[in-house]
Parts: sequence; C-alpha cells; structure tokens
Amino acid sequence: MSKLKAITAIVLIAEAEKLFNNYPDLKEVYLTADGQGFYEKEKAENHAAYLENKEVSFFKREEVLTNNEAPKTPANEADTTPPEQGEQTNEDENAEVSEAEAERASLLAMYAEKFGKKAPHNIGLEKLKEALRED
Repeated sequence: MSKLKAITAIVLIAEAEKLFNNYPDLKEVYLTADGQGFYEKEKAENHAAYLENKEVSFFKREEVLTNNEAPKTPANEADTTPPEQGEQTNEDENAEVSEAEAERASLLAMYAEKFGKKAPHNIGLEKLKEALRED
C-alpha cells in the first residue's frame, strides 16, 4: 500500500470513528475518499463518481470502535469547573436571549397592529424599530 493510501485509510478510519461516536444507532457506514459518510452504498457510489478517487470504503461499528467504546463525551476539567467571577454563564446568555426574543415579539405585535399585517419574518430588529417610528 502506498504512503498516500495509508494516510487516506487512517483519515477515513478517524472519520468513521467520529460518525459512530456522533450517531450511536449507526451500525455501518460507507465513506468516500473525500470523507463523506453515507448509510447506503449506492448513494456513496453516486457521490464518488464525481471524485477523482472513486473508491468507497465500508466500515462497521464493531471494527472501528474496539473494546466496546462508548460514545465519547467532551467532559473535561473545563466543563466541570464553576465559572470564574465575572465570567458569563449559559444561564446569563439564555436570559439575554429570552429578553431579546421578548422585545422582538412585542415589536412584531406592535407592527401587526399598526400596519394590519405581519412583518416580514426576516426583518432585522433595527429595521423593525425604524418602521414603527415612521408614520
């Protein structure tokens, strides 16, 4: 096996391991040379037809995840330590997001009342405020 094929095989095995860790119900996967994963062989072959390297590799969960490894979770020391003083926590971020959502919802209701129709779904907050200021 050439050095390039060996490197490609290592990369594909690592990609298969990621897929199996992210999708615990996945039993087998077909990977193309560019690292795209597919459940069905036909779809992998169709994708590979457009690649320079048309090989499709097949991996089974048992072969890739040896010793019955469980899916890895990112539980490291940084995840378990409490935040430092002054650091923003997820709760603070969620509170800010919910306040912004509440403000947007009230502005959308005011827009609908003023103009008799719903505001465009993708209108920005600043444009929404500007439209409500205008007569």
